[in-house]
Amino acid sequence: MGFNRGETKMKRLLFPLLASLALPTAVNAEATYLTCDLNDNPKKVDITLNQNQGKVTYIYPESGSTWTVPAQFTNTAILYSSGIANWQLDRTNGKIYVKFVLSNGSVLSSAEGNCKKAEKTKTLF
Repeated sequence: MGFNRGETKMKRLLFPLLASLALPTAVNAEATYLTCDLNDNPKKVDITLNQNQGKVTYIYPESGSTWTVPAQFTNTAILYSSGIANWQLDRTNGKIYVKFVLSNGSVLSSAEGNCKKAEKTKTLF
């Protein structure tokens, strides 16, 4: 009851494909997903951290606005900014701080909150 040549060849082709689908890729393995609740407007922000690429993507769920920006990753904090918003995520306690700064350097407003890890929503396609 051995395998015939066609079955053996098919298994050689399918095994690497199945293994590649089952194992996480380097990009997926390095992304961290957070959901953060702020004490000011916006009240909630979803964040994807990708340290390998040195980028942060943040999404305001209420408006659907999304930005991907370069970030500085240190042992204790993640720093990034976009336009007038300067963000700091404390890696030691999950606190997040944001300051909205005008071009003259004065602080328009600020907010802080807490972040927690979230699972990325899986899609079929």
